[in-house]
Amino acid sequence: MTDKKKSKSNLVYICVIIYTLLNIMFNNSEEINPHFHENVEQQKEQRRYLQEAYAFDAGFSFNKLNLRLNLRFEKKLN
Repeated sequence: MTDKKKSKSNLVYICVIIYTLLNIMFNNSEEINPHFHENVEQQKEQRRYLQEAYAFDAGFSFNKLNLRLNLRFEKKLN
């Protein structure tokens, strides 16, 4: 084989390998891991829980800051 044919065949092999790996990663994830959808749902619930916790923490911090500002304002009025 000439060098050009070798490089083309190597390129084809590399493309096939990359395609196969991508296909396994994205399309066949359910065949590899039968609990794939359960894991995704679990991750979504964990994210939602964290978002709620952060929102509560931010709201609590805001209320605390608002209370401090109100107390300072009342002290200035008196």
